[in-house]
This record gives sequence, structure tokens and C-alpha cells, in this order.
Amino acid sequence: MSKIIICLILLISFKLYAQDISTLVEFEKRFNIAKNDTFKNNILLEKFNYCLKNDVIDSNTLILGKRINYQYIKDKKTLSLFFWNMSLLALLNNDLSYAINYESKYVNESKDTSIDIQLLNFFIYQNNKSIRQRFLKNLIELDTIFKGFSCLDEITQDKTHLEKYVKYSKLLPGLGTFLLGEKRKGITSFALTGLTTYAVEELLRHKLYVNAMGFVLVYWLKFYQGNYLLTEEIIYDKIAKKENDLANQCEVVFSNLLKSYPLNFR
Repeated sequence: MSKIIICLILLISFKLYAQDISTLVEFEKRFNIAKNDTFKNNILLEKFNYCLKNDVIDSNTLILGKRINYQYIKDKKTLSLFFWNMSLLALLNNDLSYAINYESKYVNESKDTSIDIQLLNFFIYQNNKSIRQRFLKNLIELDTIFKGFSCLDEITQDKTHLEKYVKYSKLLPGLGTFLLGEKRKGITSFALTGLTTYAVEELLRHKLYVNAMGFVLVYWLKFYQGNYLLTEEIIYDKIAKKENDLANQCEVVFSNLLKSYPLNFR
């Protein structure tokens, strides 16, 4: 889901045309002949902004941004924009530690409390439910349209209530599978386990203990364990399908909301 969200934030393009490559090479030439660190840093920043402007926002541009020493940036507005761009770029490249670091620097520098920064934080912390919900609450207070983002909480399903079906299958082979809607598999498992149980009892009744033990180890355990493992497999298949359906629905919601409130480089 996180990859879907990141792709929805921006349409990422990694295409470099001949003139772009030539310009980037020119930046490197200027950097190599620059006389001091301030000039070098300004050239790196200029190159960085050029990449963002031309949608070159892959990991190489993020590495370029990490080369920039922000302490050399004296203009407060330029510094604030750099922090914002680095945080968003790190998010898009799934480098969350850098995204958090530069978001914090951006807020300290800009004192921004707008929807944009709340939205950026929502995506940065999308995998941390408690923190994500805090930023979602802030967003909803600013615009109720963001209630649609709550769909993200529905994707991760609670699996504990489904575990009872595994217990049912352990108590009575085939029951859990049957209750999950796989009636044919449930009946088959019950029948096979029942037949092997009967066979073991008959072997014991005739005092064929070695044969009975072998039958238990080879057949009874196979059918008994196989059934509750099958129950677990069915449960997780159902969960995966439901989560996938919810993720698709959530993707549409996120896409529509991001049309109203797009996150852009500055």
C-alpha cells in the first residue's frame, strides 16, 4: 500500500533527454572548477533544483541533495524550500529517516502548520497507525474531505477473530474449513481423518500396535495436521483478498484527494 500511495503523490519520471544530460555534466564541470566550498555548494543546490524542475527525482537526485551542506544556505526562504524538497524527495524514494529529519528541519525553519505539512507527515508516518491518525485528525480539522483517508485503517485486518476456525479444525477436523465456506474440503478432511481414526482403532483392537503407530505417523497426522494447516491457508487467503480489495478502494480515494491537495516540489 505504501508504494501505491507514493506513486499517487507524484507522477515520477526518470527520463533524461540529451540536453538534460549535457546540462548536468555542465554542473559537474562548474563544481570541479569552483574555488571554494560556498560556490561548490551553490552549484550543487542549483543542480538539485534543476533535477526537481525536470522531474528527475530518483535516488540519484536524493544522493545529490545529501551532498548539499544546508549550513551554507543563508537565505531563509531558500533554506526552507530545500528542507521541504528533501523531505518530499526522501519520502518518494522510501528513505523515511531522511524524510523525517528534513521535515523536522523544515518545520523549525518555516513554522508551517498548513495542510501541506500535515499531509506530508501523514504519508511519512503512514505505517505507524497511532502517529498517522494524529496527523489525520489534524487534516480533518482543516478539511473534512480527509475523512476518506481513514480507509487506510481498514486495510490491516484483525486476524484474531479468524483464529477460532483453526481451533475448530483442531477439535473436529474439517469443521473450521467447513465454516469458512469451503464445505467440500471440510467434509473431505473430516471423512479422511475419520477413516484413518477408524483404521487405527481396528489395528489396535487386533493388537497390531506397530502397524497402528505407523498408520498414525503416516496417515492420521497427515490428514489431521493437513486440515488445520489448510484452514490457516484459507483464512490468510481470505484476508489477503479482502485487504487487496480495500487497498484498491483506498487507492481511488487517495487519488481523488491528492487531486485537490497535491504535494509538489517547491
